[in-house]
Amino acid sequence: METTFLSHGPAPRPFAECLAEYSEKSDIRRGMPAPLGAHALEGGVNFALFSRYAQRVRLELYREADELEPMRALDLDPARHRTGDIWHIWIKGVAPGQLYAYRVDDRLMLDPFAVAIKAPSAREISPRCIYLEEPFDWRDDKPPRHPWSRTVIYETHVRGLTAHASSQVLGPGTFRGLTEKIPYFQELGVTAIEVAAYRGPTGATEARLAGLAQTVQDLQRRRGGDLQVVRFAEVTNNRLADLTVATRAAASMPSGRRRATLGAVARDLDRIDADLMTFLLPGTPAA
Repeated sequence: METTFLSHGPAPRPFAECLAEYSEKSDIRRGMPAPLGAHALEGGVNFALFSRYAQRVRLELYREADELEPMRALDLDPARHRTGDIWHIWIKGVAPGQLYAYRVDDRLMLDPFAVAIKAPSAREISPRCIYLEEPFDWRDDKPPRHPWSRTVIYETHVRGLTAHASSQVLGPGTFRGLTEKIPYFQELGVTAIEVAAYRGPTGATEARLAGLAQTVQDLQRRRGGDLQVVRFAEVTNNRLADLTVATRAAASMPSGRRRATLGAVARDLDRIDADLMTFLLPGTPAA
């Protein structure tokens, strides 16, 4: 028997008719917060990313891994595309093999749940995620479920861990090389390996810029009535904006010029750090 909605009108309406009226029909939709990653869903692909503290998230689609500019960029409206700490969007007609990445608060980042990534030919360009429909076969693998009281986490970078010849692995600087070191970590008593996210050659500088911007924002929130703080925040935010532009430009520079640019940015950030301390340390004239 078909379900109907009772109404105050002359006749009840079939459920399917009501559902069709309120269903999204555009090529870009709200999406679902689960599962995380990129998954096929009803003729399109649902993208879902966990980010608790992000203020802005943009999904960028690329034709080739070497492209600096995406073929398509979609800003996720938090009022529509965020559920709790999950940012999500559904796009119609995305084909397997599509390259993508997320720009989170102006930093280009990989999807932690991507099943494959593609490295560009130029080292100064960040890798891109690859959307694939093939599910991963876990072969009855199960998490060890160590209690937190017995958990020892080792954080590392995939390349840095085994890039040097002293690591004595067959796949230096790769995930394969990391897996070759698992017996060594087990001997040390390590129960979990946390792989740090790769953010490209300017990632560390971008993270430092974001951290300083957050610290200035916190200072304004605590002491917004102090005219000295207001003036300092205005000047510093403008300077951080200029340094952010320089850092982004450095990502596409030749390695020698990029190092020089990032070195100059780092010296400026050191000065900003020192100025911030005059406001943050207790007992200082500005505090």
